[in-house]
Amino acid sequence: MTPLSAEAVRRRIERSHIRVRPQMFDVARERFILYVPPREPTGGYGLLVFVPPWPQAAIPPGWIPILDRYGIIFVSAERSGNDENVLERRIPLALAALENVGKAHRIDPSRTFVGGFSGGARVAMRIALAYPDKFAGALLDAGSDPIGERGTPLPSTARLLQFQTRTKLAYATGAADEGGLSLDSASLASMQHWCVANVSVRNEPRVGHDVADGYVFGWAVNVLTADPRRETAALSECRARRSAEAQAALDRAAADIEQGRQAEAKEEIVEADRKYGGLAAPRSIELADRCSCGILDAAEGAASPGRRNESPAANAVPGVSASWLRQPVNREARPRI
Repeated sequence: MTPLSAEAVRRRIERSHIRVRPQMFDVARERFILYVPPREPTGGYGLLVFVPPWPQAAIPPGWIPILDRYGIIFVSAERSGNDENVLERRIPLALAALENVGKAHRIDPSRTFVGGFSGGARVAMRIALAYPDKFAGALLDAGSDPIGERGTPLPSTARLLQFQTRTKLAYATGAADEGGLSLDSASLASMQHWCVANVSVRNEPRVGHDVADGYVFGWAVNVLTADPRRETAALSECRARRSAEAQAALDRAAADIEQGRQAEAKEEIVEADRKYGGLAAPRSIELADRCSCGILDAAEGAASPGRRNESPAANAVPGVSASWLRQPVNREARPRI
């Protein structure tokens, strides 16, 4: 949700005294697949939290040798596919996996990644954008979205800067996957617009909408484990322009409020919230209050906080231990996709 939507939900809950559950599931009852390489690297294991499009938890064929080579743990939740609610299950299950694997194993934060295939990659994109302090990169396998849109609002200024400068993104889409390439085109254009530095792309010839094989997965892991690119003057100037644009939009809204143009101010504030998200907050919320034009009563997603993909408590990080952490996958097993 955007800052205005989140604030509207928070206020609605506060007014109505709704009791909100910290999460929509009991993580101890959930099932995950966990693979731990036989040798722990000196600096600790890497970790890949994988969001699938399918209902079962499975390791794609050919990935285990790469996980072994780089010392990366793989974890993926069952019932976190495309048919599940994004904010009530798919994102919280990924965060639960991250937290609980971190309790059971020594994890290197600089080698902690989120990834997915197809619709799962689109969810991984949202997670990487929202939590750049938890994930150093994302594997976007045949699925991506532009950021700064309804489903992927920009995070706070501090988190956005971390995403822009530190988060590494590996786009891996088959050259024959027309739908995936179309999604990637829009996503990559948004990354350039929002000054994201660490973006790598691979389009494997004669491959359609298929999960990455071991060779392409090895390329992606190599990208994700590399050092972030150095800051450049062009990227710094790009971020300054985007920040100035956000503040200019809010300045226009403030001027409209001062001159009694509430309808124009409302339109400016809502558009700034949609386009700039956390980059416009908390000033966007302050202006919404000053406007007194019903923005926080009608913000997008506020009218129904429990509807699909708009749950207000879904981003809470679960803290429950789970028995599945003691049940690693058989090295010889190759779960079917």
